[in-house]
Amino acid sequence: MQQSKGCKRHYFSVESILASEEQISCSFLRDQYDIGFLEAGNTTNKISAGTNLQLPYWIASCFSPYPRVVNVGLPKPYKKAFRDVLKADPTVVDLKSLSRHYYLLGEHLVKLNQRESPEIRSILIQVELYFIMTVTELSLNFSQPLYYAGEMVRGTVTIKLDAPKVVKGVELRIKGKAEFSWSESQSYTDFRGERLHKSVIHRGKDTYLKTNIKLVEGKTTLTAGEHTYPFAVMLPVSAPSAFTGTYGGITYYGIARINVPFVCDDIVKKFFLVNDPLNVNDFPHLKSTIKKERSKTFCCCCCANGPLSLSVALPKSGYSKTETIPITVEVDNISRVAVDKVTAYLCQRIVWRADSGHIKDEKAKLKKVTFGEVPQHCSRTWSKSLSLLDVEFPRNISKCSKITITRTLTVTAEPRGTHTDLLVNIPLTIGDIPFYDEDRFAPPYVIQLATDPDPPPHFRPVTYVPRMRCIIS
Repeated sequence: MQQSKGCKRHYFSVESILASEEQISCSFLRDQYDIGFLEAGNTTNKISAGTNLQLPYWIASCFSPYPRVVNVGLPKPYKKAFRDVLKADPTVVDLKSLSRHYYLLGEHLVKLNQRESPEIRSILIQVELYFIMTVTELSLNFSQPLYYAGEMVRGTVTIKLDAPKVVKGVELRIKGKAEFSWSESQSYTDFRGERLHKSVIHRGKDTYLKTNIKLVEGKTTLTAGEHTYPFAVMLPVSAPSAFTGTYGGITYYGIARINVPFVCDDIVKKFFLVNDPLNVNDFPHLKSTIKKERSKTFCCCCCANGPLSLSVALPKSGYSKTETIPITVEVDNISRVAVDKVTAYLCQRIVWRADSGHIKDEKAKLKKVTFGEVPQHCSRTWSKSLSLLDVEFPRNISKCSKITITRTLTVTAEPRGTHTDLLVNIPLTIGDIPFYDEDRFAPPYVIQLATDPDPPPHFRPVTYVPRMRCIIS
C-alpha cells in the first residue's frame, strides 16, 4: 500500500514530459528561415514576421533567448489576471481544470528567465505551501484479507487532517480483473524484400468487478481531525479466485482518491484476495472408477515386434488438495524391447487466451512417482500413491474465460533404445472440498445462496472432519 502525494519531477517522469507538451503562444517579430515545417500547411521553409504559432514548451523554450526575434507568451493560468487572484485567495481558482500540469509547467516557465519569472516563482511557492501545510493521511482498510465469491466486501476509508482542507470529492473504486501479456517474435518482409523480425505483444483482459462509490460529493471543506467512511460492495457469484501466473493474473483491489482542486490527488491502493472454492461433489461423475489402456508394436525391418501394453486405473478422477491418489499400473511387455522405466507425472497446463485470439500454452510437471523397469517378455503390476499435500496448487479459476488450468495424470513407459514412449493420459479435477460419504455423515461444508444482500452470506473456509480424511484415504 503506497500513498501518492505530489508530482514526481525526475528526468524520466511521465508527468514532466507531458507538461513540456503544453502549448505556448509564440509571435515571430522577424522573418525566419529553415523552420517553415513548424507551421501547418506551410510549403516553404520560411516563417514570416507577424506569424503567431502555438508550439509545445520544449520547442518554444528554444526561442526564449531571442526576445527580439520571437515573443514567447505565457499560458492563460500564468497571466497577470490569474496571478493577482491567486495572491488574494488560492482557493477560488481551479487551476487543475485550466492546466493539468500547473506546477510542473510553472517550473519550466520560470527557467525561461522572462520578466514575469520571479513573480511566477513566488506564486508557485505561495499556492503549493498553502495546500502542503494541510497534512493528509489517507488509508483504505478491508474488514478481512480474503473474501469468497458472492460475499460482501466491507471496509472503511479514513482521512486524517491536521487542518481544514478543501476537496472536490472523495471516491472509492473497487475493481477485479484478469490482465496478462506476453511478447512473441514475428517475421515479415520489408519493401526491399529482406526478411526481418519484430516483437509483437499479445494482451488479454477481462473485468469481473467495477464499482465507483462517491464517499463525498461536490466541493466541500473537511474539518481537521479524523473522517471515516464505511463501504460495502457485493462480489459477483461468478467472480473467479485471485491468481498470479507467469504472464499476469487475476487481481482485486480498491483505490481511494481525494480530489484536491489545485494539487495532485491523494491516492491509496490496496489489494484483497478472492477465493472461489471448487466442490468436487458438484460433479458426481468424477466419483466413478476410471481405467485407460494403450498399446504399441515395435517395427524393425518390416517385422512387427510386440505389443507393449500399458494400463492405468484410478478409483476416481476427482480429488481434493489434501488427498492421496492411489495409482495402479499394469505393463504387459510381449515384445523383445525392454522397458527401462515407468513413471507417473502429475502435470498442469495453463492456457492464456489473448484478446487477439492468440494462445500461450504453459506446461509444468508438479510431481512424479517412479515404478520400475519391465524386461522383455514380462509383465509387471504396481500400486503406489501420489500425495497432493505437498503440491502447491493455485486457487480455482474455472469461471475465468481468459485463463484456464487443467491437470492430468500422465503415465509414461520408456522403451530401451530410440523407440518413442508409450503414454496414457487421465484428466484429473483437483478441488478444495472432497467427496463426502452421505451414508456416514452430512457434508461439513454447505454453500447457501443469498436471498437478501444485507446481511450477506458468509462463506467460511473449508473445514475437514478428521473422520472424513480416514474414510477417503
